Amino acid sequence: MEVSYIFFNVYFIFYMLLYLIVHLPFDISMIFKRGGANYPSPPFKNALQGICFVIPSILFWGYITIIPLVSIFLHADLYSLPILNFIPLVVKLTSQLIGLIIASIGLIIDVLGRIGRGTYLKNSKPVLSTTWGHAIVRHPSYFHYITGFVSLPLITFNPILLILLIGIYGYLSVINTEEHALIEYFGEDYIKYRDKVGKIFPKIRKSKN
Repeated sequence: MEVSYIFFNVYFIFYMLLYLIVHLPFDISMIFKRGGANYPSPPFKNALQGICFVIPSILFWGYITIIPLVSIFLHADLYSLPILNFIPLVVKLTSQLIGLIIASIGLIIDVLGRIGRGTYLKNSKPVLSTTWGHAIVRHPSYFHYITGFVSLPLITFNPILLILLIGIYGYLSVINTEEHALIEYFGEDYIKYRDKVGKIFPKIRKSKN
């Protein structure tokens, strides 16, 4: 359906633009602040962790960047596989709607996290970021990637993209590695923060009677 692929082209281009508009200024600032306000960044524990972290990330951004541009150039729907035409339209639309919601939530939390983390750039040493996106989840950027790996196969209804799901293991394992480094660096401050804010899913806080 022509309307369908045009919508996805617009969505993914907007997705990329919003990500870049928010991230680029902070990334450039971090380059000039290197040696100052930088978080500890431990290396990968093993090759499997690195592969499951890096390759899905490249595939994810490669797909979102290249497919819409090629689709616009060819005036063709590159999101639907003809071999899946037997699946009822309502199933496909439901899958795509769920995927769009998940992807949008992931991007919004990541953007909020980037804004929050950018506030510590004025410091001469790393300061624990606990505002904006970091007040929702401890790892908003990784939350973004994990939701992206889940949502992209749902949005495109392309089973080939299920390979992205190995990235969930990669990111969760890197999170565990980084958490140890953050605890060593920030100590009790990070432990208290960890108790209040969920790792990649918001914690449901019990109301005090």
